[in-house]
Amino acid sequence: MNLKKNSPFYELDRGNLFGAQQLFREEVKTNPCHHTLHNLGVFYLYEGLMFNEYKRRSANFLGLCYLNKAFEIQGTYQNYFGLGVGNFAINNFPEANQQFDRAFQTKNSYGSLYNLGVTQILQEKYADASDTLNQCIKQFSEQNEREAFVAYLYSLSFCNKALCVNCLRTLDDAYVFSSEMDLFAIAYLCEEYPFAVELCKVMFERWRVDFGVMAMVLNLFLKSGNRKTAESYLAMQVERLKEFRQYVEMKRTYELYNNEMYRQEVISKYRMKFPIIKENIYFDEV
Repeated sequence: MNLKKNSPFYELDRGNLFGAQQLFREEVKTNPCHHTLHNLGVFYLYEGLMFNEYKRRSANFLGLCYLNKAFEIQGTYQNYFGLGVGNFAINNFPEANQQFDRAFQTKNSYGSLYNLGVTQILQEKYADASDTLNQCIKQFSEQNEREAFVAYLYSLSFCNKALCVNCLRTLDDAYVFSSEMDLFAIAYLCEEYPFAVELCKVMFERWRVDFGVMAMVLNLFLKSGNRKTAESYLAMQVERLKEFRQYVEMKRTYELYNNEMYRQEVISKYRMKFPIIKENIYFDEV
């Protein structure tokens, strides 16, 4: 990375986003080529539009505008990846899917393949997502692929419950640690209830549980007639919510306990969220 003075990357490294924006803009003005247009687009996507040193706002559409201008000049891995990130940010998942696929076809990378799998999940293409993420895990096993493995299991919970259950039963502790809430939701969705019950205690010790997951917890124990355990976890969750003064969610959590129809509705709408990877896709030399 070019960290010489008067370089936008020098200002980025210093945390001077407003100064970096000015320099990226100047490069586009003096040399409007694929690399400069792309870099300005990536800046807007990753950092937003800076009004001054302290004020900024999201600028996904502006970033996509410059990335598309760069694309009209030349197609590159960095540009495809950036277009994938930008379209993902505005919820245009079919276009993001196409761009991450283009990026992967251009350069075999963990980021592009993982992001492709996540984008397929959001389009509810669960079988495609499981294939993509399984390939990601196998091909990039030297990386910390826990995020890909959790996404893979989630996609399996919709398209191949039997395989998902088998994977859950053979998990080692390294995958379970710090992923308890996600794995609980996956176990619940594929009806591997004994494993879900095992995860509850650790999950409540470490986390304030997501609202949709809380609905699953209560339903798991209430449906099995274990009201006392359900009330115990309800009390733990309410205590956490009180601590953070989240009184509206506290009221909704009591409603989960008392209203089975509401509980089932929340569970039916539950969707796990997977943030995509944002690689450093700036062009150093312009």
